[in-house]
Amino acid sequence: MLDIIYRYDPARPAEHPYPADGAEALRALEQGNREFAALVDPLEAGGGHHTLLMPLDLEDLGVATRGESVLPQRPFAVVLGCSDARVPTEMIFHQGCNDLFVIRVAGNVLGSECLGSIDYALHHLGESIRLIVVLGHSGCGAVTAAVDAFLEPANYLGVASSHPLRAVVDRLLLPVRAAAQALEAAHGAEVSRRAGYRRALIESSVALNAALTAATLHQ
Repeated sequence: MLDIIYRYDPARPAEHPYPADGAEALRALEQGNREFAALVDPLEAGGGHHTLLMPLDLEDLGVATRGESVLPQRPFAVVLGCSDARVPTEMIFHQGCNDLFVIRVAGNVLGSECLGSIDYALHHLGESIRLIVVLGHSGCGAVTAAVDAFLEPANYLGVASSHPLRAVVDRLLLPVRAAAQALEAAHGAEVSRRAGYRRALIESSVALNAALTAATLHQ
């Protein structure tokens, strides 16, 4: 059993130890993810009762308390992640409200609107932001659709009639093609005939898509 408790204690407001730099911000996210995984992993073995406590401050939700003005946004990291409902960004990094500036879009693709959101964060919240993260995840549905379209071009017809959906898949075909080439270079020209190739291509494409997006943001 896993209990996830959001607790607001007006006598003990949630603390916000902001990282000093990008390296410290990255360590905070990695440590938070380890803490979350340490609670979830034992559940797969079917044992134990674990509790995840998430301190909450109403000010972090934009609610003025004690007659004070509303606390401004002060995230220490920008996270571009996937819209997948199984990947709750703050939870998997064990972060609270007002800690992360989160942008979510299917396949964590970098469209102009997403880039504009990141640009806004850097220009208007830059004093607190220390890090930009591109978060991919295993079993991504958008990447899977692009992989299936790559392996069986006839599958592309299923998304071709929807321009918005096609826009997502089209952006993912480049990392899928790059992943296919990398697998071929590592395992030979016949790798696509081996068992498990589709799954390997999906997971490789997820990683390459995140890396490509991060490199694009860096440029």
